[in-house]
Amino acid sequence: MSQQIGDYSKVGGILTYYDSPSSDIDGRRRSFVSGADWDFRIADNNYGIEGFATFSHRTLTDVDESETGYATNISINKRQGAWRGFLGGEIYSDEFNPNDLGQMRQNNYYEAVGRVEHQFNGGRSFGPFQQADADAFITQKVSYDDGLDLGLGLRTGSNWTLKSFQSVGFDVNLDKVFGGYDQFETRGLEPWAKPFSAEFQLEFETDERKLWQISPEVAWTHYDDGGNGYAAGMRGSINIGSRLDLFANVEGEWEKGVSAWTANESIRSSGSNWLIGESSAPPSRLGNDQYLSFDDRGELTPILSAKDPFSENVYYVSVFGERDTRSLDFTFRSTVTFTRSLSLQIYNQLFLARGKYRNFKILQDRDTLADFSAYPKRDEFTFNSFHSNVVMRWEYRPGSTIFLVWSHGRDVSDQINPISPFLPSPYDRPIGTQIGDTFDVLPNNSVLIKINYTFLY
Repeated sequence: MSQQIGDYSKVGGILTYYDSPSSDIDGRRRSFVSGADWDFRIADNNYGIEGFATFSHRTLTDVDESETGYATNISINKRQGAWRGFLGGEIYSDEFNPNDLGQMRQNNYYEAVGRVEHQFNGGRSFGPFQQADADAFITQKVSYDDGLDLGLGLRTGSNWTLKSFQSVGFDVNLDKVFGGYDQFETRGLEPWAKPFSAEFQLEFETDERKLWQISPEVAWTHYDDGGNGYAAGMRGSINIGSRLDLFANVEGEWEKGVSAWTANESIRSSGSNWLIGESSAPPSRLGNDQYLSFDDRGELTPILSAKDPFSENVYYVSVFGERDTRSLDFTFRSTVTFTRSLSLQIYNQLFLARGKYRNFKILQDRDTLADFSAYPKRDEFTFNSFHSNVVMRWEYRPGSTIFLVWSHGRDVSDQINPISPFLPSPYDRPIGTQIGDTFDVLPNNSVLIKINYTFLY
């Protein structure tokens, strides 16, 4: 339900109910989600107050469990003039869960947000420039349930368009400016104090009014603990009359020494020896015969002395490493228009990635990574994929269409056996070999036909 108020303002509301059939996973579920949103414009549409408030209640009837949560957002906006922006905040409680009736990526946080934008010379041309602008965006997050600082982020950028309609822009992204924690890096174990990072991006675009356009871009990310990431790419498009459009994008990314999670490991002591799980699994899923003895070089006793054991003499810890990666992404799209009612669309993407971890560490506590050079496993991998879609569209009568779709996919990955350290590393595989590996695997092919028929009166 939505209701307009005056020329610009509006309010709305929704109430939904979901009752699932019983399942083997969590039995029968009943969910209620309700909410309201608003957009009030004032001062002749120069300012506005926007937001929403929503509530969820979810019950697992077979086990008599329920969760109730809420989410709300409000912002005050300046909408007109050379200076624009907003200031606001939002709250998602830890038990807010509307996923039976929608989609939500994250809950359990408070966030304060602000943005300011300036149009130079009031958005009018000046000197050699058609227009220019700059903006800044700031966020601060805190977890809802325990008040954990999730970090302050700052993004600023500017875009300058010449009178030739070529443009150049840059962005600077700062994350964890005064520190902060990542709740998800360890895949369910304790938070990790992620290092401060600064990313710099530069992009150039040619005149988009022409039949062809190219756009090169470069980026560099530096992490406070010494890691670096680099990216370079080129986009290009061309329109050959009204019959053929072509678009291509190639992008490469490199990482060197970036701290990242690699595994959660079960480690236990046996007399004077230490043992590690053959697979990276919780202790509850490993039997006594699924542990391997290794020489810890005297490192584990001081590292684990400050950690709470999972059970007697057994620890479940997050292992990090310095990650090196290489990736290449090539995408090609085209549209061929034969007639007003018949067209062909083609999409192809080749993606190649490889990576390895070195200089391993254990997350001793949420602020400390302790060196673990005795880690007996390796983590090195490649992933390659090629996907193609071809769609023939025929509008055989006004409003009625037939789609013929061919999908083709090839995916192959190779990860070194972590407990066989003398095998060749897939990370060292040349790019030509990676491409060959991709096209050596059997593809998945599917053909679909979709028919739409519109009744005309």
